[in-house]
Amino acid sequence: MLSETLTLPRFTALRGEDRQLATLFWVDAEKPLPVLIQGSNSFKVENLSIYATRYKHIISGDLGATVGAGDVTLQRLLVRGVVYRPSKTQDDVDKRFREGPGDTVRLGGQNVIITDCDFYGSGRALFLSRTRGGLVARNKFYNGRWGWYCISGSDGLIFEDNEIIGADLMATGGGLNCLDGSSYSQNIYYARNKLSLMHGWDREAMTSDAGGGAYHGKIASSDGKMLTLADDAKWGGRNWAGAGVFIVDGKGRGQYRRIVSTDGRNVELDRGWDVPPDQTSYVSITMVQEKYLLIDNDISDATCAIQFYGISLHHIVAGNRSSRAGGFHNLGLNYYGFQPSWYVQFLNNEIVEGNQGFNAPLNQFPPLDSHIAAGGVWYEPTKAPLNRCTIMRGNQLRNNARIEVGGGTADTLVEGNLIEKSDVGIEVGGAGSHRVGEPSSVFLRNNNMLEVRKPYTGSGLDNAYLHPVERLLGRLQSARFAITAQGQQVPSSWAAIETGDQRLLTTGTNGPAVEKQCSILLGEAVASLDGSADVDAVLLDGLLGLKLSAIGNGAFQEALGSNSGGTGAVELKASLAIDGVGLRLAPQWTWPEGWKGEATSVTELKLGGTVTIPASVTVPAQAWGIWNVPVKIDMDVGEGRLQAQSTFPLGCGNVRNWLVVGPFENKDKTPLDNQLHPPEERLDVKGEYDGINGKVRWQPAALKGNTLDLSQFLTSTSNATGYAVTVLKAKQATAAKLLVRTHQALRLWLNQEPVVTHAQAHYAELSKTVTLQPGDNVVMVLTSTTSGKWQFSLEVNEQGEGGNIQAVPADQLSRVPALNPPALTKGSAEGIGHASGVAWNLVYSDAFDGVRLGPEWRATSGRWEVKGGSLHGENQAFLALNRKFRAPVRIEYRAKAVSPADLSAFWLEAPPDFNTGVLIAFGAGGGSRVDVNGENCTREEGPQADATPNKWHHVIAQVLQSGVVQLFVDNRRVLECRQTTALSGSRYPGVWTWGAGEFDDVKIYAAE
Repeated sequence: MLSETLTLPRFTALRGEDRQLATLFWVDAEKPLPVLIQGSNSFKVENLSIYATRYKHIISGDLGATVGAGDVTLQRLLVRGVVYRPSKTQDDVDKRFREGPGDTVRLGGQNVIITDCDFYGSGRALFLSRTRGGLVARNKFYNGRWGWYCISGSDGLIFEDNEIIGADLMATGGGLNCLDGSSYSQNIYYARNKLSLMHGWDREAMTSDAGGGAYHGKIASSDGKMLTLADDAKWGGRNWAGAGVFIVDGKGRGQYRRIVSTDGRNVELDRGWDVPPDQTSYVSITMVQEKYLLIDNDISDATCAIQFYGISLHHIVAGNRSSRAGGFHNLGLNYYGFQPSWYVQFLNNEIVEGNQGFNAPLNQFPPLDSHIAAGGVWYEPTKAPLNRCTIMRGNQLRNNARIEVGGGTADTLVEGNLIEKSDVGIEVGGAGSHRVGEPSSVFLRNNNMLEVRKPYTGSGLDNAYLHPVERLLGRLQSARFAITAQGQQVPSSWAAIETGDQRLLTTGTNGPAVEKQCSILLGEAVASLDGSADVDAVLLDGLLGLKLSAIGNGAFQEALGSNSGGTGAVELKASLAIDGVGLRLAPQWTWPEGWKGEATSVTELKLGGTVTIPASVTVPAQAWGIWNVPVKIDMDVGEGRLQAQSTFPLGCGNVRNWLVVGPFENKDKTPLDNQLHPPEERLDVKGEYDGINGKVRWQPAALKGNTLDLSQFLTSTSNATGYAVTVLKAKQATAAKLLVRTHQALRLWLNQEPVVTHAQAHYAELSKTVTLQPGDNVVMVLTSTTSGKWQFSLEVNEQGEGGNIQAVPADQLSRVPALNPPALTKGSAEGIGHASGVAWNLVYSDAFDGVRLGPEWRATSGRWEVKGGSLHGENQAFLALNRKFRAPVRIEYRAKAVSPADLSAFWLEAPPDFNTGVLIAFGAGGGSRVDVNGENCTREEGPQADATPNKWHHVIAQVLQSGVVQLFVDNRRVLECRQTTALSGSRYPGVWTWGAGEFDDVKIYAAE
């Protein structure tokens, strides 16, 4: 049993007889030891079990930057480092977490050997720094809370047959990197490892990392091994020897050399260039990560199985298996420096389960399919791609997985892959490519698609090389899915057409003759369809490569956005792929009732072309928002005819009518104000409040554009909070998607229920699908500012045909009843029972006869709903009156439940935090109790103190000025708590239920 650090001198072996027989145990202590076993270099630890509950690091030696580091061996060890084991309270757990358990193993330098060990720790499992000639094999590494593994700056490392396991719900993955400040990491064999259960942080099982760079720009001259930069580099006092100089554009692009030394703008290289750069060349200087072999690893439950994030050169990823782990990708990035990803190969890997559940391979949400992907960005200012020469060959992707060749890439080969049971097979270009450039020089060949809805897609597909027969077979397969999804039969003649395609493919020839024959076969496929039957956009895209979209022009958008009506135009845009057959279009719009539109003409669309077909339309006044308008399109396609049916969302759902009030002081100066200001306590647009610069009142804000700039209406824009309110009137219960764009922290309530929260002071786009109730729906927005733009916008997209939602004009908002609540009522409490000598005044009562909670209430947790003339709460639900009172306070109500679990009351400073006042629990776990500031004051068990299922109980909860707390149920005193001191301060009264409860006739009394 030990209580201090065990320090090992150099050339020392700490050896047990056997790890099942020999144990080192460190006693728990008030403060964690910095290290349990400490060496410098040249030591060995083997055949031991190690247990500890209070430590920073467990086994530590010199890191690689220290001269002489290394020559360390760890063999046959079992480690159990559990810092949370003796913790008995949440505070203790929090304290130990904040102390930050460090590394289970922390080593570096030459000849590091770690074999046949089992490391279970509370933080990071492994940190290796600048290992030279290392072996890590047949170990189990458990990442603890917020734990990961980090292998930095290696040169010559074998990492094989290990298991890396997330041992905590906050544990994440790790990877190979230069995060220790190294200028390079290279020559790593990472094989047959099993990684699982990475659920914390970014959930990356194996990622390369380390952003940064010293230079990007032109060169002044190049002479053999010497290079002179055109501008100053940011060397930053760091040793850049071993880092790379990359020609990213201009003459010699695609080459890199290693740095020997630097002197101002002069750089000495390890060797001269095969193609010397010149004045057209652009170079980037950053660290090097090259020649990783990642072979036959098995990865499950992560965001990405293997990721190269930024600099990555000559890596081979082969024979790996991904299950619910995102797959594999390489990214050339501007990662605090321009970092290329060149010459990476993905060979014979397998994605078994493409679903992930939590987030997508690049942490997108909602989750996307797993993938094998190449991606990049432009190199500015030339817009040269940073991802070059990626090969994807012989991979098998099953069950919602796809191949992606994204923007910012060049010279990508995708061949001989199998993709099965997926929505998409291969996507070239796609989302985000407009920001980083479409991929160039993409070669697709001999890829096999089984049960794939859309074999080939993407905005860059037309510019990729794909054999015309493979392209046509993909079109027919996509069309098959679309036809069967409509409940129709695929024409019997298609089998013969596909057979003809296959014969063309086996000839191995390409060229105009083959393209013409494929066009003829596609025309035959179209002609075999029933021209009178409606086809949808999915079939048109799959079979013909025809993409349709529609948008209103400025006048049309203004007509719907302003409620004023008017005449504008709707423009149908059609684009056709470069392969296939041309066609003629004749669209016919079906306008909503009251709209008047003109007919459109027949328009010809050629291969690879785009046309816009306008339709003039007049919109009546009071039409507002997004409308889903159907259009029927008659098409002549070669020798065949098709009739397409589609629906497009048209109009403007941006809310331009608001009432605003403020500014209020943001005392905490946090991005999202945590203080409760008067509009939240009681929403009344007649109200007058104390603001930063004096009294403030609600004022209308009728916008000409879509963005509400609070700085134009409120005087202070620093450490300030403002509120905006609008009303959406719904004809019936209507689903709608709210899209919020904000430059500051923001919280949005719909009918007093918080639905959108953004707690950071930066731009964000947030969405939420909600149901608007019949009648008036109140939207209130709180937004805080510390500096910068104080702006947000709200877009409401109706989910349906449209026309059910209308935004109330700004000049009418002040008259909406929901924004003008009746004054809080006061009345004499003379004659009420159990008054305890207090002259009670009724300050508020509610019989819940409406359809929703009024603005006087604030739901602070759980779910509350008014229905059938009573109030229903569930899921640990707290409901507070939006007004504070000092004691004495009386909460009176009727309540019942099928399975009673708290039909209770409270008087709290910050509900639902029961540590901030008085909790009066009736029907709680077989009895009733009173808690004051989180501590139990009194409790009563038994039937007389418990609730009866399905019975209405009359409940009175009173907090007296003396500190006495009383509970009366059905005209009987159940319990009384007597405090030694009076309860001072103002708090919110309310009701709460732990399970599910029904409340009615709630009355709040005070002596004020």
